[in-house]
Amino acid sequence: MRIPLIAIAGLLLASHAVAQSQNGLNLMPMPTSVQPGLGRLAVDQSFSVAIAGFKDATLERGIDRFVAQLSRQTGMSLKQKPVDSPSPTLSPHPAPGRARPVRLC
Repeated sequence: MRIPLIAIAGLLLASHAVAQSQNGLNLMPMPTSVQPGLGRLAVDQSFSVAIAGFKDATLERGIDRFVAQLSRQTGMSLKQKPVDSPSPTLSPHPAPGRARPVRLC
């Protein structure tokens, strides 16, 4: 009688722990600062990405992949290349040398 009660209590506690861990931000690499706010990110034909600060080929390829995937998911033809715009829709501010890609061989 005790073993089934202990098993049920363990399952309930485990499901509660899993539910709580999903409330945090699941970001990798973890940014140095995050400022959650209210609002929406408009994804329409005028969607554009402009890199502010440090730029390199790896970052630009990552943005190309992001925009291509977003284009496939929305069914819209979005601008593939990062743009130099005074008011882009999305503007990441990377720091040089913060994240290095991991190569699996």
